[in-house]
Amino acid sequence: MINLFVNPRALLNHVGVAIAMSTFVYCQVAKANSSELLAQAQTAPAAQTDAKAQYDAEKKKYEDTLAVAKKGDAQAQLAVGMMLMNGVVVEKNEKEAFSWFRKAAEQGIVDAQYNLAMCYLKAIGTSKSYQQALTWFQKAADAGNVAAQYNLGLMYTEGLGTEKNFKLANDLFLKAMEKNYPPAKFALGLNYSKGQGVKQDDAKARELFEAAAKDNYDPAFYVLGLIYQSGLGVDKDPKRAMDYYMKAAEIGNVDAQLLLADAYKKGDGVPVNKEEAVKWVLRAANTGNEKGILALALLYRNGDGVPVDNAKSLEVLQKGVELGFASAMYEMGNTEEQGIGKPVDKLKALDWYEKAAAKEHPNANFKLFQYYSQGYGTSKQQGSAKDYLKKAVSLSDPAAVLFMGNSYYKGENGFDANPKKACEWFKKAMEKDTPEAYYHYALCFRDGLVEKQDFVRAKELLLKAAERGDGMAQNELARFYHEGVGGNIDEKEAFRWYKAAAEKGLKDAQYNLGLFYRKGTVVPKDDAAATKMFAAAAEGNNNEPGAEYELGLSYLNGLGVPKDEARAVELFEKAAFQGYKSAQFELGLCYRDGKGVPKDIAKAYAWLKLASAGGGAVEIIKARDKVLEGLTPEQLQQGRKLVEELTGKLMSKSFNTPDKK
Repeated sequence: MINLFVNPRALLNHVGVAIAMSTFVYCQVAKANSSELLAQAQTAPAAQTDAKAQYDAEKKKYEDTLAVAKKGDAQAQLAVGMMLMNGVVVEKNEKEAFSWFRKAAEQGIVDAQYNLAMCYLKAIGTSKSYQQALTWFQKAADAGNVAAQYNLGLMYTEGLGTEKNFKLANDLFLKAMEKNYPPAKFALGLNYSKGQGVKQDDAKARELFEAAAKDNYDPAFYVLGLIYQSGLGVDKDPKRAMDYYMKAAEIGNVDAQLLLADAYKKGDGVPVNKEEAVKWVLRAANTGNEKGILALALLYRNGDGVPVDNAKSLEVLQKGVELGFASAMYEMGNTEEQGIGKPVDKLKALDWYEKAAAKEHPNANFKLFQYYSQGYGTSKQQGSAKDYLKKAVSLSDPAAVLFMGNSYYKGENGFDANPKKACEWFKKAMEKDTPEAYYHYALCFRDGLVEKQDFVRAKELLLKAAERGDGMAQNELARFYHEGVGGNIDEKEAFRWYKAAAEKGLKDAQYNLGLFYRKGTVVPKDDAAATKMFAAAAEGNNNEPGAEYELGLSYLNGLGVPKDEARAVELFEKAAFQGYKSAQFELGLCYRDGKGVPKDIAKAYAWLKLASAGGGAVEIIKARDKVLEGLTPEQLQQGRKLVEELTGKLMSKSFNTPDKK
């Protein structure tokens, strides 16, 4: 269901923005629009006469109202604006509607003032202006318009066009509550939950949510589900939480519908049921909501409970584009960029990202920064690349914020290295619940880059990142448990997290997991499983030298694989040339004893000499000295020459890999 690794109160912070802001209401009009009336006029012959008469009557009503409006009648001006806004018997024209709303608003018509504020707020028929929206909501609110009081409260809560003022916002919500306005009860409940303008009080918040729920206000049911699922001020009650989610979903709450879809898909709190999952995604999409349409497009793309159907996915995204949804435009770009169901086309992807960015889609702006930085677009666009990065950051795009952190940490992308500043950015990205950011911010505490070195805090953050599926964090958390960093040694937990990271392909984790199987630590000794892990870690370019060494031991001794001394020598040599001391030692022994290679005492001495450099283990020094005792002067000279040659090769590659045992 909901990711409750996040602080439950942080979830309500998210809900406050996502739900409360979506409750800005335009105008309620029950009349059919012109296309609907024309469609009725083209139905069966028996009904055509009545339908045409209805259309003609509506058309005459509009013309008569327009004539009165032109003479300055304020109510008529509002009515004409409504007809134009909704396309009632005339072509929809938001700009003209805005003009008529303004005329009526300036004459003191409260509903027109409210509509005018909404136009400024949503950039409908005019450019967006929070200041103008605030002004006109204030006029309508002063005249007692309950929706204006509520929306004005939201603007003060969110700091739109003004400084945040929670006390004033709460006073406005209380005024709206006097008229039993459910959204105001809900908004005030959120502020009690967060302690915004009032003393934090979970019980009072829950009381207000329950009051709004009694009025069938679907966001209230959804938040009550969150409360009982997370145990925020109450005992956890998953069944009651699911009941609330179900009520919210049945009423039409898209967040709840998508939550149920995810729960049925994963079997989270309910039995796995792909049909139910698909049902709830379809219901969410049928509301015409942006989230629902996007979820349906991704469902067809990924084949979640339905056959993969890229054509159907594109069809749904196109519908979202026609509705003006930035997320649909962004995903159209992603489809072109990734070549999903079609050849990769970066130029078409760029075009879609530009469309989405124009609608302030956060990640689309970051994509434009990346594309323009890579040489796409005109020279002017390339020159403005960093403007899009700034825009993406201002819109709190997690990828852009994380990019800033990495840039400062590494001193890349035109930014001077500044680890402390990097940590500030990682913290911002973490607040957006970005798994990778938790990992990087954990390293800030591990390395003492913020406040002071704090392994306990680092471990807490690594756990959060690991639980969110970040492989690097899982691997580092396993090391913390393995070595007792930030707490006691816990080999069971170490094994658990190494396994999770190994499944994501992290070679260090695969290597360490192999050691658990080889030594029989926590799990039964299993040479076959160990060898499999070492083979995975040793594969490819970015290989793990320790794994090459251990895999060499497997082939040398026939542990989990058929004995193959030549293959063992090959693996020891690879690890040895990466500076791995144990591999150099074993390679020396192989040359000494003629295992997998012709016996060569000079080479044996050379590798044992390298393995013992810097004060090797006692057994290495003893083996080296034993070989040295049996060398002829000629072999000694040859061995010393080989040491120089091998040392030169090692130093030229700057290898200095410590053993991991």
